[in-house]
This record gives sequence, C-alpha cells and structure tokens, in this order.
Amino acid sequence: MRIYLSVVSDVNGFALFSPQQGANYNRTTIFLQDGCPSRSSSVVGVESGRRHVLPLDAVRRPHCAVMIKTASTAISLERPFVDLVAIADISALSHIRHPICVTAQLTLSASVTVPVSCTLSPFDSARQSCLLRIIVPYSWFPLNSSHKQIVTLLHSIDKECGALHAELHRTKITLLSPSLNYKSFDLDKQSPTFHLQLMSPTNFTLAASSLTTLLLHFDYDGSNETHLTAVQIKIWLSSYLKLLSVTSADPKLWTVQAESASHPDTHMIFTCQYHSSSSLDDNLERFNGYMMMMLIKVKGSLGTKSEKQSIDGDLVRVHWEVQYFISENSTYVGKTTTKRVTTQFRIFSDFVYALLPMIKGENLINTAVLSGKQAAVPMKIFSITEGGSLNDVTSSSYCLSAESRVLKASPSCSSIYVDGSELRGMNKVKVHIRFQTLSSSVEVTVWYPRLPITVWLSDPVLNSIKDWQIAVWKWLSSRRRREARQFGCVNKYQEAEVRILASYYVGDKETGERIYLSGSRDILFDVTALTMNHVHSSNIGVAVVLSRQDRIFVVAHRSGSARITVRSNTPNIDYGSAPIVVTEDAVTIRRLAVEGVVDIALDIERIPRKTHEYVVSTFIQNTLTHKYQHATLVCRLYFSDEQMLELSDIPSEQYVLKGWSSNEQAVALNHEPGGHNIELIVLQNVKNVVISLSLHSPPQCSEPDSRAIGQIDYPVLVEFNANELTSTSSIINYNGGEKLESTANSNSWNSEVLLGLIILFGVVIGIVHAIGSRARQPLNEGYEKLVLPILTRLSSSSSCGKDENSQEWIWLSKAQIDGASINSRNQPWMLLITYQV
Repeated sequence: MRIYLSVVSDVNGFALFSPQQGANYNRTTIFLQDGCPSRSSSVVGVESGRRHVLPLDAVRRPHCAVMIKTASTAISLERPFVDLVAIADISALSHIRHPICVTAQLTLSASVTVPVSCTLSPFDSARQSCLLRIIVPYSWFPLNSSHKQIVTLLHSIDKECGALHAELHRTKITLLSPSLNYKSFDLDKQSPTFHLQLMSPTNFTLAASSLTTLLLHFDYDGSNETHLTAVQIKIWLSSYLKLLSVTSADPKLWTVQAESASHPDTHMIFTCQYHSSSSLDDNLERFNGYMMMMLIKVKGSLGTKSEKQSIDGDLVRVHWEVQYFISENSTYVGKTTTKRVTTQFRIFSDFVYALLPMIKGENLINTAVLSGKQAAVPMKIFSITEGGSLNDVTSSSYCLSAESRVLKASPSCSSIYVDGSELRGMNKVKVHIRFQTLSSSVEVTVWYPRLPITVWLSDPVLNSIKDWQIAVWKWLSSRRRREARQFGCVNKYQEAEVRILASYYVGDKETGERIYLSGSRDILFDVTALTMNHVHSSNIGVAVVLSRQDRIFVVAHRSGSARITVRSNTPNIDYGSAPIVVTEDAVTIRRLAVEGVVDIALDIERIPRKTHEYVVSTFIQNTLTHKYQHATLVCRLYFSDEQMLELSDIPSEQYVLKGWSSNEQAVALNHEPGGHNIELIVLQNVKNVVISLSLHSPPQCSEPDSRAIGQIDYPVLVEFNANELTSTSSIINYNGGEKLESTANSNSWNSEVLLGLIILFGVVIGIVHAIGSRARQPLNEGYEKLVLPILTRLSSSSSCGKDENSQEWIWLSKAQIDGASINSRNQPWMLLITYQV
C-alpha cells in the first residue's frame, strides 16, 4: 500500500524523491540539514486520511544542541594554545532536557594532551557558553622557520564528562615556527664566543591573565677550543608573573634541569646541559638556535601589598643571572664570570584578541523563494580576550553581507537570512563583522533551487470513469432557475496527485560545474508543503487544485487542457509547470483492492557514511492478533489505463461504500462518520471470515438496486496469540450459554435503584413544569419521550424468563476497550453481548 511521507515542519528537512522511483515504496530517504532536525520536526505518514507521526528525537544527537568553533587554526608561540568555543543552542538543548559535556584534546601521532571539558546546561544561564583553552606542548612546535607541524584537535559531545567518546569531530591545526622578527634582549654577550638572548613574541608586553612564551636563543662559537658543558640561569620573577613550564627547545642537544631555592618565591635555577657528542661531529664547534622555552602566565589582579610594590607603574621587572660551565680540558682562557641583568615587561589590561561569529552550520537552503517566507539562521558574535574571557558582543557588533542579492545579514548581527527576492545561490558568501577595532567574517553557502522546478503529476491525463456518476450543481440561464440551484449527474473524472520537486545547487566559480545538495541532479527535494499556496491551475474551468492534509490534488471539472504551475507572488514568476489533459474518453474500474491495516509503524535509521540522510521504513500490520482489536479497510481502485487511485483521497460525498461480514459474531463492522473508512473489530478467534465490500455512486445519482461500480471479498487475517487471550472483560459459561462480564460494571447499580432515581427525576420535572410558565402544558408528552421508554425497557428486561436468551448490540467508547488493544483507533465500536437470565 502507499504511505505518503513528509517532514513537518520542513525548514531544514525534506523527503527525497526521484521521478523514476514513484511514490509506492515502504522505504523513504529524508534529508536533514547538518544531520540535525529542528525542534518541531517530525516525519508524518498519511494513510487513508490518518496521520502517523514519528518524532525525530531518536536521531537528535547531542552535537545538534551545541555550536563549536576554534578561534584560530594557525597557532604560534605568541599564543601557544588552542581556544575552542562551545555555545549552546538553547532551543535544541531545552528539548534534550539535560546538560551536555564538551571534551577536547590535541593529538600528534601517538602523543596526546590532557583532555579538557566544560558543561553546557539549559537550566543555568551562566553555563550556556564556555571556552576550552588547550595548551600546545612546546616540543610539538617546529623550530625550523621553513617547517610547519599539523596536529589534530579532537572534540566529542556527550551527556557526561570524561574521556573522548567514539563519535569524534576532528579539526586540523597548524603549528607555526618562531618568527624571525621577535624582539630580543641581550642577557649576556661575550663576542665572539657566547651570545645569550631573551626573545619575546609579544615584544615584552603582556596582558593581564594572559599566557605567553619566552625563548632563550644561544649563539655559541667553540672554534677557540672552548668546550661548553652547561649554562646555568637563575630567574627572579615578579609575583605578578607565574612560570608554568620550562622545556628544552632541542632535546637532542640540550637537557634542562630545574632546581628550587630554599624559598621558591625568591628565585629558580635552570641548568641547561649541552650534549655536543650527540651531533654528527664528535666535537661541536658551533651552535646557533633556541635553547630553552618558558611558558609565563600573568596574574589577573594584585592581591598583597608586596605584589603591588613589585610593579613600577605598568612595568614588571624580571632579574636574570647567567653562568657558563667549561670543560676542564678546554684551552679557553676568557672570563666566564657570572652575568646579572634585569628585563622589564609592560603590563596592559586584558584585551580582545579574536572576534568569533557563531552560526549553526555553514549552509542555508533558500526555501523563501518557494514559500514566500523568510528563512533565517541565528547568529551570535563572541569576543575572546588574552586572559581567556568569553563575552557575547552581538548587540555591539555590525554586520554586512558581501553579496546582498544572495544573502542578507541583519545590521545587529542577530541573524543571516534570505527573503525570497534572491535570484541565485552562491558558494561561500562572506558576511563581514566588525566590533570596535576588530573585524572578522563568516562564510555561508546559499543553496538555490534549479529552475524550472519539477511539477510531478501522478496522472497527466484524467479520463472520465464509466458507470460512476456524481452530483454537480447546474447553473441555469435565468435568475429564477439559478436560485433553484438544481443539480445533475455526470461521470466522475480521475484525480491526480501533485508533487513539487526541486534540486538545490550552487555553481563552482572556477569550473562552472553545478554542485547539488542531494549529491545528484536526479535526487530531488519534496517541497510540496512549501509551495502549498503557490500551486495554481491555468484553467480552473477544466481543473482546479485542492489541498488535502499537506497533499495537493488536481480535480477535473470538464474536458479540456490546463497547466499546473508554481508561481511566486512578488515578482510574478512561474517557477515551473506541467500540462494536464481532461478527456471524456471513459475508463473502467478494472479492480477494487482492499487491505486491512491494523497498525502502521515508522522507524528511522541513519545511512552509514552519509551524515545528512536517513531512511524511514514503514511496517504495516495486517493480522488481527487479539480480541477487540481494530483494523481499517484501505480501498484502492485500479483503472483500465493502468492508473491507481486511493478511495480515501476522494471526497466521501462522491461515493457510497457498503460492507458486510460473513460472521458478525466474530468480526463486526463499523462505518465511520463521513463514510471514508470502514473499520472492523474482531470479537472471536475465528478463521475464514470474509468481508464483502461494494462501491456505489452517491444516492443522488443511483438507484437503490443499481449495480455496484466495484466489489470484492476480503478474507480477514485473524491469528490470536495464546498469551493475549485474557483481557479486562472475560467470557464465562453459565447454564450452557455465554455471559460477558466487564470489570467496569461490577459496581453498577441494580434496576431497582435506577427505577427509583428515574421516578424521582420525573417528579422533579413535574414540579418544574407546574411552577413555570409552561405549567399548563400536559406532562404526558415529556413523560412519554423520556421516562416511559426507560421504564418500558426495564419492564421488558425484568419480564424475561429464566430460559430466555437475549442478544443485543452495544457501542463502547475507546476508554472501555480492552487494555491489550493498544493499537486500536480512537473510535466507538460495537459489541454483541449474549446473555441468559
């Protein structure tokens, strides 16, 4: 059977469709932008006028509730850390209803850094954004100016913090070598033998709470038989600074040993052992390069009085003492006395170093062209300071799109959007952002529908149907006859379903090739729901377009031709069309098919290696498995021109569907209001029950004994499970007969109490009528209509003999259905009770 599947709301989700595929499949592929459904999205299946909803909670993964971006993918020694920003998508995170944890670490070959984590919570406004700062080990940085090192940033998102989980997201990070223009300061210079320099990537200026690198560059010339063994350095740091780590710049040649003084706050001692024998030459006569690297942290505030006294204005002093150790067999006769020197660092208040625009994904599907409604992506702007502070500066920023005819940006930077006035899409459209003196940009790919779009018709030629007459109003020439509104009977025409299909693409600027969002130009997006109000018929006298439950149908009125077009409102442009022909050439109903549908289940699963696509499978249950279970009879008409039409897609006033059960005590029928569907209810585990169905023209256009348009006998599939035979209602034997006892009636009143209440109710009615304005009217009329039938019923019931059997049909609501009938519809149903008194 045919199940029509669609994604609601289709802001970022669509059913994929291929014209060669058709619509009669139990597996439908859906596309979700970035693999994440919106908060209100769900898959809806329509069958015989019924809607089956599959929420997309099962595929809503934690990464859909957070936006993650790195401040920079190129890391230098000036800022030897990677800043990863995580921002919660409040609407999605509120739907998940629990906090999520973001964990990140760096990896290089077999080496990894310690994982860092932060938690985002929908319940705490202070934990809806966070900054993860990961320090890069100095040994990973390349020291050769011509080299670059590639490391990988791994991050995962889960409910709990801890180690990285299986679903990892990878980002390539480039580590840059030290620049040649670092500002230097001479710690010691004994030409031409020794030259020790302190080099600062930040030009000896530091920001409060920041991290920075200090490098020791050493130039050594041993050609004068100077055999250097070690360099000892003592450092007196200001209390405003903190030394986090010290490492050798070249572990093969230098080994760094740290020693603490008796009072660690006074000074620190570092001894750099020189291994000349590890070089290619047994006697290294010259070295020129970096010897040691230090990671310094600047405190954010001054606490004690001594800390305040260590700063002269905005200057911080650091004292150094350098001493060289020479081998005993060295012939060098120069002085190797201790050298002391003082350096000064200028301290600034913490300042912004990066501006980071945050949007969810890098793609925007232009649905506004077809729907006429704006399609927008929220955006936030965050600033990152040297000290590691993260601030939302969206309201203080200004945004401008580089291609306003393709993509627009709100001046307040709250969103980027399309409004339907665009005429094309584009790959990587830049949106420029400015905050104070900083500027940044974000690139968004705008996908545009390929024109003309495809208007798919299930049947491009609509024929009249032989022997199927329907009533239509006749509009007569004179006014008096028009007011009479007479009707006549004409042959019914076939109907066609309409689907609007589009392929979204962008053009490659270099090659001119079109890149399709679905991966192929033949795989189309079902955008029928978007264009529901924009599909028209060019000749409404021949055929009109009607919408029914998120679907579009063409209904024929008379013979002729027309075009079904998709038209925009402003400007008035036809995006696509398809011809349709209505003809008086009659077709016959070749076959009436029926299927009993007990329940329909929808299941969704992700397609491997395709992050944006999922498969929705439809499972149809046709077998009745327990007592009082319902099933809907789905009828389809097959015509002589090989076309098919589902009966539920036709208005109920255009046909009459009759049904009979070969065993009403085993399977009962329920004609639903409106005449669209017939439900059957299984009462007994009996095989070989047949339902006879016949289709007729409406009574206005057919005789009571006229021949049916189509008829069929449907064998009901009944297969009770042994463990499901028990229910809240039980059948027990009583003197050879059967009596159905319901637990809901165990506390029911007996007939005497009910009779007393009825008599009391009649007395009250009499008093009201006696004192009211209508007291003169006789009471026998109300008595006959209300009380007398009930008393008569009670009297007839009490007059039954002990050996008399009585059978009676009663209607029970959904609430009274047996608890085992989980999949039953919410409709009243009929039950035959056989009892003996």
